Amino acid sequence: MKFRSQSTFGAVALLALPSLSPLHGQLIHRYSFDNPAGDASGASLTDSVSGANGVVQGAGALFTGTGLDLPGGSSDTAAYGDLPNGLVSSQTAVTFEGWVTISSNAGNWGRIFDFGSTEPGGIGGEVTGPGNTNGGGTAGLDYFFLSAARGGNYNDQRVEVRNEDPAGGGTFSSDTSVPTVFGEQIHFAVTWKDTGAGTSVVNYWRNGVQKTTNLVVNSNLADLNDVNNWLGRSAWLGDANLDATFEEFRIYEEALTGSQIGISKDAGPDSLVDFASDPDNDMIPTAYEDLYAFLNPGDPNDASLDFDNDGLTNLEEYLAGTAPDDDDSDDDGLTDGSEVNTHGTNPLIADSDLDGLSDGDEVNVVNTLPLDPDTDDDGINDGPEVAAGLNPLLADATTPDLIHRYTFDNSPGSAEAGAIVSDTIGNADGVIVGNGGLWTGTALTLPGGDGATADAAYVDLPNGLLSSLDHLTFEVWYTVKSVNNWGRVWDFGSTAGGEVLTGGTGATDGQDYFMFAASRGVDLNTQRFSIKNADPLASGGGTGAVSGVEEAVDANLLSLIDQEYHVVGVWTSNGSGGGQTTFYRDGVREGTRFTSFTPRSINDVNNWIGRSNWTGDGYLNAELNEFRIYDGAMNDLAAAGSFTAGPDGAPGAGALEITDITYNKVNDTVSLTFSSRAGRNYKIHWSEDLNDDFTREVTGGVASAGEVTTFGPFANPSPGATRLFFRVAE
Repeated sequence: MKFRSQSTFGAVALLALPSLSPLHGQLIHRYSFDNPAGDASGASLTDSVSGANGVVQGAGALFTGTGLDLPGGSSDTAAYGDLPNGLVSSQTAVTFEGWVTISSNAGNWGRIFDFGSTEPGGIGGEVTGPGNTNGGGTAGLDYFFLSAARGGNYNDQRVEVRNEDPAGGGTFSSDTSVPTVFGEQIHFAVTWKDTGAGTSVVNYWRNGVQKTTNLVVNSNLADLNDVNNWLGRSAWLGDANLDATFEEFRIYEEALTGSQIGISKDAGPDSLVDFASDPDNDMIPTAYEDLYAFLNPGDPNDASLDFDNDGLTNLEEYLAGTAPDDDDSDDDGLTDGSEVNTHGTNPLIADSDLDGLSDGDEVNVVNTLPLDPDTDDDGINDGPEVAAGLNPLLADATTPDLIHRYTFDNSPGSAEAGAIVSDTIGNADGVIVGNGGLWTGTALTLPGGDGATADAAYVDLPNGLLSSLDHLTFEVWYTVKSVNNWGRVWDFGSTAGGEVLTGGTGATDGQDYFMFAASRGVDLNTQRFSIKNADPLASGGGTGAVSGVEEAVDANLLSLIDQEYHVVGVWTSNGSGGGQTTFYRDGVREGTRFTSFTPRSINDVNNWIGRSNWTGDGYLNAELNEFRIYDGAMNDLAAAGSFTAGPDGAPGAGALEITDITYNKVNDTVSLTFSSRAGRNYKIHWSEDLNDDFTREVTGGVASAGEVTTFGPFANPSPGATRLFFRVAE
């Protein structure tokens, strides 16, 4: 799919009512599979509406006379229906409807339909037959699918849209659990409708019952690289093909309403409903008017009435897809009429700007903008700000709580395996694993190496540092010494084998992670900041979709060997199971995106600095100056301020500054006033000549009084001295 600029990621969903042209549910493709009974191998699949005929690929398919029977099994050989490229990417709304009978459990993740692309994507993303014909990998990149099973469980289903061709658009899924009786016919309908630039909604019905309601997707149909349009096969080539009989498959160029879908289901696979019949010429079709007692297909005057008094006429409700007997179709606290006519918000989506706050709350409670996900433009969306107790109308620098700080200031020498990496704030000490590490006195140098075979040094931090947080910030100062393949600055999560208790060698796949790679592959001028949730374990209690899809923010920033860089990675929660990630380098916001899950969904048992949870990736060869973890989110000003302050400044704020020194000659006492942060403790040292590196202490523990703290009066530590210097540090 085509990915928009991540530096302003945050879609606005604005519904514009169409000109007065009714929704007739225009059928554009129909496949009835009514060929004579017999072998279907290589047979044409006739489109009786538009002539966009498909073909049966693979072995073992049969025509029953009323349907196409697919055998299921390995996608390397088993039959599936292959429809022409480009069927839906030219549309702004579609409905996929069909009747299918699932015969057996022929393997994991059997797809009813899957339209999209496979690795490597782009032009090369098309697979032209069974197996991996393009040789470019087996992962699905772009797709719109309905899976009859989640894993091997056919009582669980999934609807999903992915926008990763090219990478960066994300994955959006909805899971359902409906018992499947093998041999029993199922009616399905899935709609995808663009609602604005870069945003759309997906809905799913099974046997006339809506199972997914307004799944918000951050892409449009035009973004779909639909070069593999398949019935019974998955864009993930390792998934099994479906063992099922297709009786009918249709594509409409509109998102049918629930009522229309119900009418079509009842009519059955052999009958078409005329959604265009309108004998009273009021632009509301008879099939729609028949659903409501207050509408009369013989009375044109009812089109101009407003039955539910929401500010939209019955005709306007029909055109907008809202409910004419419900004044607030999306239950967001705003009437349908006020959304369309006053606020410009979408009456079908409770959260038009996808920021985690309903339109009603934004307008009536918080006073934020319902069409701007980040009202104060501070880098944190409105929903996460409210969830974190921040002010979404104020862009002042946030002050997240520093809970772990690793300064790597051990005495110069070898950083032997087993050496302690001290946490100066939170007592979550780490340990050096592997060989070749070096303390410089102010930093830790990691040697790097090949991931699958090396025993190179990295830092292993305690489990659970991430998954206990709803809002977090990681901050690091690092200097790359040489490039290693996908070298991680940090990677917190799990591998396919779970927790790695020793250094170990060999390559395993990353499952869960929150990571920052200094290079994508071996290109130091490309970076990735990313999350993934494929591990069902979630010690923090997360409930996000375990989709296994990477949600990445990629950057293309010129980078130099032996140049120190400052990176901040922020992950916030919106209170509704999703959130936002934001990436800063050297104080500048470089990318941000919505996320489908929160930090609490990560199984963080491999919390590493310098090593990847994809253990075949290279180890990082870099000098680490400082690494910090905060409870809370930095925004734009906070990240910029911390970059300016540097690794030795007050964490998360501007440079620590002594703003006043008062000397009382009578009592020979001193008072100091300095900038501070709530909840912190400070040490005060003194020196007469700056040659002793402030080794003498006035006090080891001054509790912060807030943004400004005064300590004293205290006794002059060197009576008779002609001058004194003081230093305040956390």
